[in-house]
Amino acid sequence: MKILHLSDLHIGKRVHEFSMMEDQRYILQKIIEIVDREQLLAVACGFIRDGKYYALDHGAYRLYVSLWVGLFPLRRSYIATRRWLGKLRRCILRTLRRK
Repeated sequence: MKILHLSDLHIGKRVHEFSMMEDQRYILQKIIEIVDREQLLAVACGFIRDGKYYALDHGAYRLYVSLWVGLFPLRRSYIATRRWLGKLRRCILRTLRRK
């Protein structure tokens, strides 16, 4: 699964009264080419949580991504352990119900 992570494009924004539209058209065309070539699943520009929008350069988002990437190797072990404990719990409950 591939996701393109974008931020700070400021589409339609003028910089010091200078129009960036031509540059933005070029960048958007390149983004479309990358999406087509790489067969991306999504293009992320920000996210909404509890009704509040967070840009990709927001501190909370950066913290979330850092934790997610840092803890990702442990995630698989955590999920497997939870599944195993759930099965063990169900087995014990079935055994107790039979008695």
